[in-house]
Amino acid sequence: MSNNNNEQLSTERLFWNNATKKIYTELQDVVTLNTEKQIITGFGFTSDQYFSTYSLSNITGTIYL
Repeated sequence: MSNNNNEQLSTERLFWNNATKKIYTELQDVVTLNTEKQIITGFGFTSDQYFSTYSLSNITGTIYL
C-alpha cells in the first residue's frame, strides 16, 4: 500500500473499519514503512483512510542521511 508521499507500507494482514474509516493491523502484526530516507519497522498500525496520518507501536528504524 502506498500514499501520495511515496511512503510504502508492508504487512501480512491489513484491516478496514468502514464505520470509522480506519485502516489498521493487529498489535502483534509486524509492519514495515519505507520512505525516501527511512525504513521503519513496528508492531501494530493505524491510519486514516488516505494513509496520510498514521501511527505505529514499538518502532525501530534506519535513517539515511
